[in-house]
Amino acid sequence: MIPGGSETTFLETSGIVSLRLLAIAAVGYIGYLGFIRVRSVALAIITALLIGSVLQPLTTKLRALGIPRALAAAIVFVGSLLVLTMAASLIVGQVVAEAPEIEERATEAVQDLSERLTEAPFNMDSERLDNIGSEISDWVQRSGVLNANVAASVGGFATSAFSGLFIALTVLFFICKDGDKFPSYLAALVGEGRAERLNRAGGEIWTTTASYLRGVGLTGLADGVMIGIGLAVLGVPLAVPLALLTFLGAFIPVVGATLAGLLAAAVALATNGPTTALIVVAIVIAVQQIEGTFLAPLLLGRAVQLHPVTILLSLAVGGTVAGIWGALLAVPAAAAIRIALAEFVPGVHRVDELEIANAAAARPASPAAVAGLDQEMADAEEEE
Repeated sequence: MIPGGSETTFLETSGIVSLRLLAIAAVGYIGYLGFIRVRSVALAIITALLIGSVLQPLTTKLRALGIPRALAAAIVFVGSLLVLTMAASLIVGQVVAEAPEIEERATEAVQDLSERLTEAPFNMDSERLDNIGSEISDWVQRSGVLNANVAASVGGFATSAFSGLFIALTVLFFICKDGDKFPSYLAALVGEGRAERLNRAGGEIWTTTASYLRGVGLTGLADGVMIGIGLAVLGVPLAVPLALLTFLGAFIPVVGATLAGLLAAAVALATNGPTTALIVVAIVIAVQQIEGTFLAPLLLGRAVQLHPVTILLSLAVGGTVAGIWGALLAVPAAAAIRIALAEFVPGVHRVDELEIANAAAARPASPAAVAGLDQEMADAEEEE
């Protein structure tokens, strides 16, 4: 509250509010600087928490069957690693097996393109086209793109990646093992009174994150299977790796699936020609329409409860701060912030109620819809 209430002048009120905003901005900036300093460690821990929100309930189910805590965590942890290892081995095997065919098809495509460029209406000089490859190679050497500094940067990135992977795997195992104990640890740390609201917000964040990741995973799996089948029928090489890339692209909202589709079209263009590439583009568009119309509403629902503009802004901020990992973690992080604000800032909670009412008004009225709206509003009032 502002000291003095209504008796405070406008200038004094503006000064107090400005100081508070500056204090909040200063704390946020200091937190940002601290995050940049420990970015690799922080991203590893956050990644482990996100994956743990999906794997830890599996450990709980195994413990309900009478399996000891450590053994249940080990089964889930090692089983997940085995699945990832088998998937990676399959992808590498596919790439190695089809690399010669891709090289041959790409070479033929380049030669065909060169012949077309020498004909009307382009009428380009064939000798000029033959020299383009050597000119590009000379430019790369002169530009210094490949030098000792680049090699050192790649080596530093590899070292950081391996250390981050080790941290993430270690944290993930202990989340699987002791994740259900975190609320009691927090209560012992801050006291029962304060821990109640923190655990309530944390539990909702945990559940929402797990629901979001499961929904995105199932949506990406469906997209990958449909696109992979289309590529296999058309005879496009690397159908399985491109399908897996489509699955991974689903975890980057808005842009991930589009980039994966463009890469699939590029491979089709280089190996099978423009007609096949156009068919691939049509398949990708059709799959995205199916996802947006049926799969996403069915599997994701209102898991994160974020406006599309909020998602775009979070992707932009996450990508700027932490690159590709920031884009991957942006939406779950934004959802977590929304839940925390809704718990501790009453105004945000009222905005959520307004969104529920607007969404219900946009749908055709029915007894079930009215009952669902009444229940959502009652839950919101009870939480407030």
